[in-house]
Amino acid sequence: MFINKKSPRHLKKNSHLSQAMNNMNEKHKMKKSMKSLAVIYAAEVCELFGRFAITSLLVIYLTHFFKLADSQAFTLFGGFYALLFVMPCIGGYIADKYLGYRLAAVIGAAIMFLGNIFIALPHLNNVIVGLSIIPIGYGLFVPSCTTILG
Repeated sequence: MFINKKSPRHLKKNSHLSQAMNNMNEKHKMKKSMKSLAVIYAAEVCELFGRFAITSLLVIYLTHFFKLADSQAFTLFGGFYALLFVMPCIGGYIADKYLGYRLAAVIGAAIMFLGNIFIALPHLNNVIVGLSIIPIGYGLFVPSCTTILG
């Protein structure tokens, strides 16, 4: 009876080949993840720019353009900022249970964009609607991006 045993050299050749294939797959995955990382980074930078621009100028905008009293302007600012801290908990739950992280990030970015459009319209009711919409989009966008990045 003839038993064909593979030589150790043959195993080493195959292991080098499989290792090279694994390295190629890892490099391809790395390039793909670097592209998605760049997109998420750009979206996150735009979101941060919009949020900090709004929070830094909101009270001045409300008091000078709409002639609100300081107490009213700071009440709107406080409510907006409180919603920015609460909504990621709710948005993360919705993304986890119902939407999925990628869809939640896209929907959140679209809602934040819509809220910024409302803020730019020169009527107080539009500004209040925009300040109410932006935290909803922020709540969907931020936890989803954090989860997508790992």
